[in-house]
Amino acid sequence: MNKSLLAIGTAFFLLLTACGEKEVAKPVEEQSIQVANEPVVEKNTNNAEDLFEQAVKAVDDNNYAKATELLEQSCHQGYAKACGARGQLYDRHWGGIEHDLQKAMQWYEKACDGGFAEACIEIGELYEKGREMPENYPQAFKYYEKGCLADHAKSCFKVAEIYSHPYKAEQSGVPYDKDYTQTTPLYEKACGADIAEACRNLGVIYGDGRGVNQQDKEKAKFFYQKSCDLGDKLACGWYHKVK
Repeated sequence: MNKSLLAIGTAFFLLLTACGEKEVAKPVEEQSIQVANEPVVEKNTNNAEDLFEQAVKAVDDNNYAKATELLEQSCHQGYAKACGARGQLYDRHWGGIEHDLQKAMQWYEKACDGGFAEACIEIGELYEKGREMPENYPQAFKYYEKGCLADHAKSCFKVAEIYSHPYKAEQSGVPYDKDYTQTTPLYEKACGADIAEACRNLGVIYGDGRGVNQQDKEKAKFFYQKSCDLGDKLACGWYHKVK
């Protein structure tokens, strides 16, 4: 099995830019986190993105020690995606790297603060699911919103999911959007980025006439069809039920 960072698990999210969006590279304050028994790679003068690409190759060669050092160098030079990838190595325990969620969160924070919204989502999901920490919806919402404010479609979808769910909204301390007035534009943004569930939810909204001017079954069918085409089987079934 090819263990390139581009193919590990469910498509190592930090090495792909969701929906064609790119992180904004910002200065990242250096942090020294040593990995026991891992050799130090000689200082590389290449730019941060090149260091990241070298890290990808190192993982493809199963050299996680080298990849770790390269990712840290890239992160310290301001490449936020590298910070997130370093965090995910701690989080996912790949290549013999110790699992340490606290350290993973530190690197995710660097990536999120540096403009890489996928890392903000990763933090939000850790809080929402309460994995190895207490469930904390206000914190989850905070990180989802941070990504959404940076115009990141998947982050906006996460915000919409909280607004439109009574329990999640209450736990997050935000108003439940029962009429979908706030939620609909967020789902539209996410659907425009080919997030299937967002398209299906728009089908429900237009089918019921909630959060929009009036019921519009043609639009409902359009969004169900798009969701179905994106692989959502539930939307496929609902498409045929719209009359």
